[in-house]
Amino acid sequence: DWMYIYNNTFVSFDHKFGSGGNCMRTGVNTGNNLFIKNNVFVQLSDHSYRACIYIYNDNWAGVLDNNVYFKKHHLNRTIATKAAGYTLAEWQNAHVHDQNSFFADPIFVNFPSSGMTSGEGNYRLTSLSLEALENGATLSGFLDDYDRVTRPQGLAWDIGAFEYVLEGDPEPP
Repeated sequence: DWMYIYNNTFVSFDHKFGSGGNCMRTGVNTGNNLFIKNNVFVQLSDHSYRACIYIYNDNWAGVLDNNVYFKKHHLNRTIATKAAGYTLAEWQNAHVHDQNSFFADPIFVNFPSSGMTSGEGNYRLTSLSLEALENGATLSGFLDDYDRVTRPQGLAWDIGAFEYVLEGDPEPP
């Protein structure tokens, strides 16, 4: 079977009673039919072993591209496999993945501060979300974002769950 993980926003926090997890973890047998594109991964845990994305199978041959990664601590584990941790640049040099991806703070409208729950944030992009704006791959199978705003609003798709809507444009439905 084919699996597509497109245009999502994943955020992992430190938790009050333990450590935050990886934003995403692929399993042992995900195979070549897993496509991960146009996603924002934000890892806020200060634990050195947590990653934005953890790929269990070192020989995984799926597709990772057009993603935005952000990790505040231990940048050498932005992307991890069972064998090693990588910065995004190291990952891009060592693999064919993420050649059109970025390491940058996505600068959301309202990122939850310490003590707030993830549900209290507004993960929509702003005009300062430069790496996420119009850097997504054009995809098929859907044409709108989480708010049902048509993609793209500009020249190309935005990365993440929400398409940026220019100020003064109509509110999403």
